[in-house]
Amino acid sequence: MTFNYKTSPQPDSGWTLDGIAFYGFRGTQPGTLPVYQFYNDSAGYWKNQFSFSKDPPGPGWNYIGPLFSAYSNILTPQTPCSLAVYEFRSDDFRYLYTINGSTPQGPGWIFNGVKCYVFWNPKP
Repeated sequence: MTFNYKTSPQPDSGWTLDGIAFYGFRGTQPGTLPVYQFYNDSAGYWKNQFSFSKDPPGPGWNYIGPLFSAYSNILTPQTPCSLAVYEFRSDDFRYLYTINGSTPQGPGWIFNGVKCYVFWNPKP
């Protein structure tokens, strides 16, 4: 199970669109921070990670760029109508970001906590 997160409704070649996971802001809004995306394909498959920092999370991670802006789980408390995005990490360092707090199916997934706050419906 691998995941790819995009701002476009068209999946890249070889990917299947599973629907919209959540909505972030297209640009920085008051109280939000850009969320940067990194990938690592050293294991022979695509792995994604989100970060509020432009610094790679470790060796082998490549910077893609800003993906969206969101309310930080540290700097900004949850705002009305916002949803928590939960981060799960697998034993082989694949990352899943979801608004569903349930642990993903399959062995080896670890709950890393709330990554940021986003919306279920599109925002201006």
